[in-house]
Amino acid sequence: MDETEISAAVLSSSDSESDGEVEVQTRALKRKFAERDEEELALTKKLFGKIDEDDSDVDDEDEKEEFEAVLDEEVEEKPPQNELKPAWVDSEDEEAEVDLDDLNTRSNLRLTTDQRGQKISAKEYQERLKVKYERVVSRDAIPKWAQLPKEDEQKKADSDDDDVTETIDAMTRKAMTYIGKSEQLFKGALHFNRLRDITIGTSRRSPVNLLKFHPSRPVMITASQDGAVALYKVPDTSEEDSLKKSFFLQDTRFKKFPITSCELYRQSTALLVGSDEQSYLYSYDLVEGEVTQIDRPPNMPKRCKMGKFAVSHDGKYIAIVGLNSEVYVYTATSFEFIHTFVASSKISTLKFSTTDNNILFALTESGRVYFWDLARRGAQRFFIDDGAVRGTALAVGRNDAFIACGSSTGIVNVYKTNEAYVSESPKPFATYSNLTTSTDILAFNHDCQSLAFGSTVKMNAIRLSHMKTSSVYKNFPARTEMLQKSTITSAGFSPNSGFFACGTNTGAVRLYRLSHFENY
Repeated sequence: MDETEISAAVLSSSDSESDGEVEVQTRALKRKFAERDEEELALTKKLFGKIDEDDSDVDDEDEKEEFEAVLDEEVEEKPPQNELKPAWVDSEDEEAEVDLDDLNTRSNLRLTTDQRGQKISAKEYQERLKVKYERVVSRDAIPKWAQLPKEDEQKKADSDDDDVTETIDAMTRKAMTYIGKSEQLFKGALHFNRLRDITIGTSRRSPVNLLKFHPSRPVMITASQDGAVALYKVPDTSEEDSLKKSFFLQDTRFKKFPITSCELYRQSTALLVGSDEQSYLYSYDLVEGEVTQIDRPPNMPKRCKMGKFAVSHDGKYIAIVGLNSEVYVYTATSFEFIHTFVASSKISTLKFSTTDNNILFALTESGRVYFWDLARRGAQRFFIDDGAVRGTALAVGRNDAFIACGSSTGIVNVYKTNEAYVSESPKPFATYSNLTTSTDILAFNHDCQSLAFGSTVKMNAIRLSHMKTSSVYKNFPARTEMLQKSTITSAGFSPNSGFFACGTNTGAVRLYRLSHFENY
């Protein structure tokens, strides 16, 4: 706070004190005149008997004028309470002029009516600056210490019952947080806060290819193009604004191993990591910090890479994409072979069911989505993604309620799983056409009220949807973020959607707190 603001605040405080003194003086004057009126009236009745009402009115008017004259002498004119009195007035400021030709054309301070070479007064220049600031920054974004009280707020503060009123309002607000909050995510505008990057000081400036949240611990896991895996503590409410605290927990790096897949398994105590450039996997024990190399199973072709796989939610099975259209399924701990599924074309991605660990979903480049059942080895169903040119991304919602498919055109279709299971050409529940480049990122939040979708081709190509209305939040990302020259390379929600994070091509992570969801 500079000297001018401090002086204004001090003067405002002194004005409040002087107002109190004036109010006391006013009440004293009222009592003085009231007592004098009663004495004079009694004396008049005693001397002259009943008095004429008209004469009384004249006397009252004289008394009133005298009373107001006294008040005018005692009370100086005060500025409105929602307007700070200047600490000083510089006469030179009133005489100063600003040449419009000296202003930057991008400053937005010029008007269409201004002429070349025109000069404006310093006061008008200040008014233009004020209007521009209020247009760019809303009242809620102005620091509290710099905000002037609103008119209704000032009237409330002047009330004799202000303490009681404020207490009741505080109690009401607290009660409404329990009574009035809806479980349904609101459409229109998303309420979120951008937190500091918790990877600062430890990131390697390599693209964050994958980003995950631990299902039971407040931990975020990043896997990068340079083969690094890092763990960070997700800040709680008291730590969200901390600038000094380090949230880094541990990391490891695999040489010549650009990570393209990583999944938690063994009851989320270990991480399985794969690369499109290698024919083996790494297992990273998160508790002991130990790393184990897992070679390619013998029944897989020698030319197979192991960079594309999925692990069932109970950690029991692992499904690995083969050379083209094959999917090999093994037990995740001993790599005992179970079954091979074959699709009609090359497989882009695959996911296990969120409810049945025997069900496997696979998206092919031709746009077919397969349902494979391990319990019935030969059984399979499929449907065709509407309008898909080349299938690129797949996501499965909680309880298998929805399946989202992304394509090379940027179109994202969302289907009800029960409808897609019984029809080869189901009608999409929702279609999003906000992206103009290939969809590479798809993720449902924990209760399927929102879907995150994005592209790694174009800068800041990430969107969050409101599933119930099939709409997209227009205020996400924020305008200031759209100016950042970075590409989103990965994204994910925390287990209860309290947090949402995006990895970037620069190695930074954008972490957001989603206000609607209370828990991590």
